[in-house]
Amino acid sequence: MTAPDKLDKVVTVARADQAGAARNLQEQQAHHSRNNDQLNQLRRFADEYEQQLREMSASGMAAAQLQDYRQFLSNLNDAIRLQLSTVAESTEKLQQQRQDWMQKSLQTSTLEDFVTRRRILAQEHAERVEQRAVDERFNAGFVPPGQEPPGSGT
Repeated sequence: MTAPDKLDKVVTVARADQAGAARNLQEQQAHHSRNNDQLNQLRRFADEYEQQLREMSASGMAAAQLQDYRQFLSNLNDAIRLQLSTVAESTEKLQQQRQDWMQKSLQTSTLEDFVTRRRILAQEHAERVEQRAVDERFNAGFVPPGQEPPGSGT
């Protein structure tokens, strides 16, 4: 296996790693979005429930019912705090996935640039070798004016 073939395989693996990191990032972004959506939904629900409690308290409600509403709101606020923690963890994981993808993208790009430069250098070298061979063939058959070609036998 030649060096360019080996490098092509390395680039192929790097591209696959980058694609995997991109998929992981996309999945984490979706997960993070769902977590944020759930947090926002809990907050909206808590706001609505608090508004209902204020309206019902103003019109008068039984003490047991008031206690039930307050307990429910307390549980809802606990769920919001828990979801805030989940969102924070999700944010951290999203940052890690983004860093991983960026690192793999940079590695892939660097490898691709390296392989491209090697190919260009190899092509330039091949062209120089070919030009040298053409020059040598031309010079081998060149006879300066006023001289006889070798082997003409005068």
